Amino acid sequence: MRGHITRKGDVWYAVIYEGVDPVTGKERRRWHRAGTDREEAETLAARLATAESARRTGSRSELSVAGFLARYWLPTKRIDLEASTFDGYQRVVRLHILRHIGDIPLRGLRTERLEQLYSDL
Repeated sequence: MRGHITRKGDVWYAVIYEGVDPVTGKERRRWHRAGTDREEAETLAARLATAESARRTGSRSELSVAGFLARYWLPTKRIDLEASTFDGYQRVVRLHILRHIGDIPLRGLRTERLEQLYSDL
């Protein structure tokens, strides 16, 4: 994870990059007040960046197909689609995709499993 420090007035801040917002597509950064000492700010930035990296890596490795569709894919589609089309997407995901491959870890999803889903449908 990336992080840096910056100063505003007499106060140092640790600024931690938290990835891209799946809805808006904009980069997210979180500011943490670190006090008036530059070294403390550098230490805080390093600690927070490491923690954020561990959090993101852990959550991704355990993310299922169902979790990905619910947390990331469907919310981004809601913005671009008409309500009836989005409802259709939700219905297809719920009735077909989740039933067959929803519990598979996203990193474990392989082509053969998708081909089997297509065959079953």
